[in-house]
Amino acid sequence: MVINMENETFNNFDIKKNYDTNFKAYESIKYLDIKNDIGLIIRLDGKDLTSLLKKRNKNDICNLNFVKTMKNVLEKIVTIVEYIKFAYAATDELSFELDYEKIPVDMRRLEKLISLISGYVSSMFSIEMQKITNEIKYYSFDARLLILPKNKIKDYFYLRQCFCFSHFLDVINSRNGKKITNEKLTLNEVKIKYNVNYKNIEPYFIFGYVGYYKKRKWKIKKADFLNKK
Repeated sequence: MVINMENETFNNFDIKKNYDTNFKAYESIKYLDIKNDIGLIIRLDGKDLTSLLKKRNKNDICNLNFVKTMKNVLEKIVTIVEYIKFAYAATDELSFELDYEKIPVDMRRLEKLISLISGYVSSMFSIEMQKITNEIKYYSFDARLLILPKNKIKDYFYLRQCFCFSHFLDVINSRNGKKITNEKLTLNEVKIKYNVNYKNIEPYFIFGYVGYYKKRKWKIKKADFLNKK
């Protein structure tokens, strides 16, 4: 089935309900029991990073230093965590699809896997942000591991990108002193109603970025996998 983002509506309550119905149970699995039809995703959420994300210049829709830092983390994380095969970054979260066969045997304990990747991302984000701002400050990300059927992986990333776009709508609407959570709008309707030119806005903040391997090289680009489902 092809999910066409052009006709999709974005509503925080509906998206959360959809996500909780289809994926919440996979977050509570505690033991690795991996088979050929099972996929692994680790999701990291920045702790108390919302204010940092919103801290921006008057004419910017997002904090460009934050965006640059997240993109740098997305680019460099595979040099340390070599078993990541696909990644998605948006707002203050990152999701990594892991290649189970490449995870060292001694790292297949759930608590080790989560704490290690969380530590790497937290340290890397702090270092990269310091390079840009020259401010010494430490940031952290919590992590959760999802063990789910491989045929649900694309649905998972689709919903994470829906969350990203819904957050973008909230910011657009908040400039008019409103909330968008109860309003259902397609991409084209948003463009018309708010006179939004997507080409003039940092893509990370609207759609997020993906990391993937192509000819054994790690590539980063604007997320566009929704229409390739």
